[in-house]
Amino acid sequence: MQKLQTVNAETLLYEPLEKPSFVVDSLIPTGLSLFCGSQKIGKSWLMLKLCLCVSQGIPLWDMPTMEGDVLYLCLEDTFCRIQDRLFRLTDEASGRLHFAVASDKLSDGLIVQLEDYLKEFHDFIDSNINEIAALNIVATRPKELTRQSLRELRLILERNHFSETMLQTAWKEMNNQEVAADIISFIRQRSMGDALVSKEERIHSAIVKTKAAHPELSKVQINWLERIEAYLLREVVLNKESFEAPQFKIKGGYAAVNKAFANKLDAVIDEINSHMYTA
Repeated sequence: MQKLQTVNAETLLYEPLEKPSFVVDSLIPTGLSLFCGSQKIGKSWLMLKLCLCVSQGIPLWDMPTMEGDVLYLCLEDTFCRIQDRLFRLTDEASGRLHFAVASDKLSDGLIVQLEDYLKEFHDFIDSNINEIAALNIVATRPKELTRQSLRELRLILERNHFSETMLQTAWKEMNNQEVAADIISFIRQRSMGDALVSKEERIHSAIVKTKAAHPELSKVQINWLERIEAYLLREVVLNKESFEAPQFKIKGGYAAVNKAFANKLDAVIDEINSHMYTA
């Protein structure tokens, strides 16, 4: 008989736990989901609407979505039909939504296509590391990264047809390893030889290291670190301006958090950023 495992409320209250991640809040978790139904009831329309919402980070039926790259394999459609449906659904679409109306099977050439995609990405990084400022920052000075420079880099990559979704898919098929790595991890893996890890793992590890380096932290300070971790899981970039975000501002913003850390918040920010980009 297995021993009953318990945890007391005080420990649970301050224990950092990895919460389920949702593409559509409380409806569609990350991972594999099957959407089934009878013919001609609107499944394809709904999937297209879902893709539009996620690619733009806008709510679906008042439910928040996690903004990200989307690859829609609409293998029974044509681009003309998809375009017509897009016109009916929206006046503005995101460059983060990608469509394909044909795809080889894994055993009939898709593997080669994915290999070529990764090679093209690597060649792009190698050729532009000193030409694109935001790319150079991610590769060599990631602590200086801002939301604006990351946004600019994403747009440049999108214009060259590189997305997190496609890179994750290619990496999984090439290495038989599923890693929810973000674009920062893919760039640094190529340019600096960093291990390819998920955004969640990179951020959580940085917070754990920060806590371990400061055993004197109070429960209030630990609670703030966990709020910072939750923020980073959505925003990636951490700097002084981050504390203007609603989840911090409602609690007093930068001034309140800085006071909680005895006016050493800038050093805490620097330490977290350092841990995120060092082994």
